[in-house]
Amino acid sequence: MLLIFGLNDAKKLFKDLSQNLRKVADKNKAIS
Repeated sequence: MLLIFGLNDAKKLFKDLSQNLRKVADKNKAIS
């Protein structure tokens, strides 16, 4: 149970991270 919960959390964190990276990349494109 704990392991599965941790995996789901990791997936969510990874998703949030990739979304943030995309936002930053878009901002950099807009600036340059």
